[in-house]
Amino acid sequence: MTGEERKPNPASVEEEEGGEEELRWLWKANEDTKLCQYANDFGTRIGMTVVTLTTSRPLEFPLFKRAFRIAQSKCLNLRVTLRSRGNDLWFCELLKPSLDVEELDENEDLFEVIERLSKQNYNCKNQPHWRIRLTPRKQGSSNVLENSKKDFPFQYDYIFQMNHILFDGMNLALVVDMAHKILDRLIEGESNFDGETGYGYTENTGLEERERDVEMKLLEGEGYRELIAREMPPGGRIPWINKGYPKPGVHRSSTKHITRQIGQELLQKLSVKCKEAGVTFNSAFTAIINISLMQLMRSAGVDEDSYDIYSYQLVNLRRYLDNQEKTPGGAYHYPMTYCSRVNAADKENFWEYAKKCNEELQSKLKAGRPLEQKVLSDRRKTSRRLLPSSSTTLLPSWSISASPTSAT
Repeated sequence: MTGEERKPNPASVEEEEGGEEELRWLWKANEDTKLCQYANDFGTRIGMTVVTLTTSRPLEFPLFKRAFRIAQSKCLNLRVTLRSRGNDLWFCELLKPSLDVEELDENEDLFEVIERLSKQNYNCKNQPHWRIRLTPRKQGSSNVLENSKKDFPFQYDYIFQMNHILFDGMNLALVVDMAHKILDRLIEGESNFDGETGYGYTENTGLEERERDVEMKLLEGEGYRELIAREMPPGGRIPWINKGYPKPGVHRSSTKHITRQIGQELLQKLSVKCKEAGVTFNSAFTAIINISLMQLMRSAGVDEDSYDIYSYQLVNLRRYLDNQEKTPGGAYHYPMTYCSRVNAADKENFWEYAKKCNEELQSKLKAGRPLEQKVLSDRRKTSRRLLPSSSTTLLPSWSISASPTSAT
């Protein structure tokens, strides 16, 4: 999110008594984690989500804070940090973890808070890799539950910031849901949470074993390896979208945040249409974006017969783990590359095109394509021996190139 090295903010961290940091060493970090942690120190590989709470009466901040303290005691990755041990980086559990949960004034601007948080790292003593900032909404603000605002008139926003090495979106959603349920019980006067079950956090050994199997297949089959590489974004050339929309000449954009607001009613209608057509919501959204990008290109005067559009599809790699009784904590997200050819006819036959996207994406997931691409990408970071020379750069989340058919 920033290009500057992030600094700790000790003043905001509530430390437990006990002096020296007490750790339980868990396991050694792999090369991917080391690279991610290096990036994290410079403001990337962090995630932030804003959650809105609606309540029937004013929220007591001590109860809110206690809910996350209890959740922290139940979920290991809310107590995990990364520390150097000799010449290696290790995952370790903080035995006396701090709690970086703070209440802000209602006049605080959320975007400014996000900007401040993006410049703070997690290097304070006893500090795990997450923090929360809570702020009440001003009276008279629009209510997220307009139909229920009489019963739930009070609103609060909180930012949950975390290190993406330890969390992904699914894990974060489960932790937040658990904390909210604890908060409801605290508000009702409950005090015993001994039987509450949290979420574990384990080394990704099962996934690494699968990746080693994939690597052996890629090493043994050159044709197979090149097939996977061709599905990834081609390197060494300028994306076609720059023909219609050249790169700005300024060094840094003045826009810091882009908000995406889609009406709930529209989302519900789209969900119904997806079920009727037998496609996933993600496939339909991919089709919408691809056709929209084609329209943008044509409106800019770049008119071709068809376009190849590369996109990153966020995949949950837990699907490749065996015998998982409960969703494991941690980061299992990976951006699988997907290339789809789109032309003018696809706009007129949208749902047929959405079905095509759906079939192709489902086929790639079943074939284990995300793991295959991950192995190629990981090896690209440390060695060129697995990759053809034509695929050596990463492109943005959506990239356009002209398809071979457009040359006729």
